[in-house]
Amino acid sequence: MERFSSWRTDRKLEQLVHPEDLDAIRSVCVKALASPGVVHDIDIRTNPQNGPLRWIAVEGVVSCDEADRPNSMNGTVLEITERVQESNERSALQAQLLQAQKMESIGRLAGGIAHDFNNMLAVILGHAEIALLKEDLPDFLHEHLKAIQTAGQRSADLTRQLLAFARRQNAEPRVIQLNDSVANLLQMLRRLLSPDTHLLWSPSDHPWSILIDPVQVDQVLANLLVNAKDAIAAKGEILISTRNVASTGSNIHYGQVYLPSGEWVELSVSDNGCGMSEDVVERIFEPFFTTKPLGEGTGLGLATVFGIVQQNNGHIFVQSAPGVGTTIHVYLRRCEEGLRQPLDSQPDLPGRVNGGLVLLVEDEPAILQIGRSYLQQLGYSVLTAPGPVDAIRQFESHEEAIEMLVTDMVMPEMSGQDLMKHVRRIRPNLPVLFISGFVPARFHEQGFLMPGTHIISKPFELQALAAAIRTTIAKAKSEIKSAR
Repeated sequence: MERFSSWRTDRKLEQLVHPEDLDAIRSVCVKALASPGVVHDIDIRTNPQNGPLRWIAVEGVVSCDEADRPNSMNGTVLEITERVQESNERSALQAQLLQAQKMESIGRLAGGIAHDFNNMLAVILGHAEIALLKEDLPDFLHEHLKAIQTAGQRSADLTRQLLAFARRQNAEPRVIQLNDSVANLLQMLRRLLSPDTHLLWSPSDHPWSILIDPVQVDQVLANLLVNAKDAIAAKGEILISTRNVASTGSNIHYGQVYLPSGEWVELSVSDNGCGMSEDVVERIFEPFFTTKPLGEGTGLGLATVFGIVQQNNGHIFVQSAPGVGTTIHVYLRRCEEGLRQPLDSQPDLPGRVNGGLVLLVEDEPAILQIGRSYLQQLGYSVLTAPGPVDAIRQFESHEEAIEMLVTDMVMPEMSGQDLMKHVRRIRPNLPVLFISGFVPARFHEQGFLMPGTHIISKPFELQALAAAIRTTIAKAKSEIKSAR
């Protein structure tokens, strides 16, 4: 507790109290004068012209003379700056937690919807592709099927953005230099801007490496640039910059939010556009939230960025104010060169495979049907199973004839990996191709997938399935050979 030597009755209230708190304390004084003997209190700030801004608790009571006329006010003035700061920090942390919980809930909802919709798109696109392969197809049917295929592919693109927000986007991370990715994309990014908008590029010297899918870097940059472009009314500038950042956990912060300790590569996109209010900043990463007029934006651009950053265990911060402009900072964890080896690219091997017997396992009947049609189109004989239990039964009946297992990754009875482990107790070197609506990033880390396995994501085209099968078989043969 501290009594202020500067708090003297011979000084005007305007000299003692923060200008923004004057009306409040005057209101309390009026109430105190109207109710003598009743204690009144208020928390206010001191006038910053008298030194550092401090919070004080003022408590007072009006006394009256013999004629019941107010003649004096007595009370105490206590400093509570530390208490207020601690309360503000707790409130900021609580708000941050609530925001994180809200985004997590929205992400779960968006991811669940996108996953189910993705399965339906796999069926629509699959049947359209199979129908387009038929010979002597009338022109009008061909035209309608192509329209269905085009609409389905556009819908798949939107679904991928929702999956990215929900951190379920399929990714193939590899060690890259962020400077190289930005430099390679600059020409394309400039095409997104009007002639009056200048794009500036400020790369860091000797940048650290990061582990991320290069396609995701392109998505992040394109969406951030479009957001910056839309914030600029006419002429303006957009700056893309990178730098290496070593955080101690307390030296880099945005408001009350601190960057966790460690070594990070920072990607920043700044614009000198209209800026955003605090209310807008709090919502910009929500899917379908947009400040654009109806029909001029999907509201998925920044949601996609948020999902990609979260999927790669990064952090994203926004600095903005109306009339000042906006800077969005993305932080991705440093990765040492050689810590991860780049993945082999999937070969483009069109045409028929002409194989033997494949066991196809999928709990969604419509996808099971289109998967069987795809495999038969490629020349395979197919055994189908609507779940792992039935798949095990069929495998035990045809174990010598089955040349490959193609299975969904996530199923109710057991996972695709558990199914693989079960059948490989009988056939240790059986090639296994996983299919999934989304593939977590960890599945692509070196050593995570077991030998002789591969993953393809839904929805996929016939040629992509053919290439995935050949890749899986080639990997299985190579690993068998190297084990000898």
